[in-house]
Amino acid sequence: MNQVDIHPVLSQSAIITNSTADYLELKPVESGCHSCSGGCGIAHLSTLFGHKEKVLRLTNPGGYQEGERVEILLNEARFMHSTLTQYLLPLINMMLFVATFDLLYSRPMLNIMAAVIGLYLGVRLAAYWVKRIQGRFSANDLCIRNLSCASIDNMQPVKVIQT
Repeated sequence: MNQVDIHPVLSQSAIITNSTADYLELKPVESGCHSCSGGCGIAHLSTLFGHKEKVLRLTNPGGYQEGERVEILLNEARFMHSTLTQYLLPLINMMLFVATFDLLYSRPMLNIMAAVIGLYLGVRLAAYWVKRIQGRFSANDLCIRNLSCASIDNMQPVKVIQT
């Protein structure tokens, strides 16, 4: 098996719900806000919007069976890059639109429209950018590891097919 160095990492436990020769479908084991008793109120708030079950489809590196518990390991730097892109790009775009319209027209209603248009276009640009880089994960960015095997050497690189 491949020895993969993927430090520092973010990890998430998951269960394989479907296994074929080409791909694995994984259901993340509840963590974070959905696993607590709801003491902070976020769990109650999330019930208003419903909870859609997440399924992650990854390439199958081989040797995994349906029902096995695995750990998904993600390079923290790649995750932070994607997160900053998704949050900062729309805000920066919105501020640039507002500043430009304010300099050109100095009308409050146009500034509000510029903010909405800039934010919308920034969200679209961020979505395009993240989808574009999603397929570019290197072997050291995303791995899975079988939790039933105690060895750290059983990490195998995978690619995201669909979320």
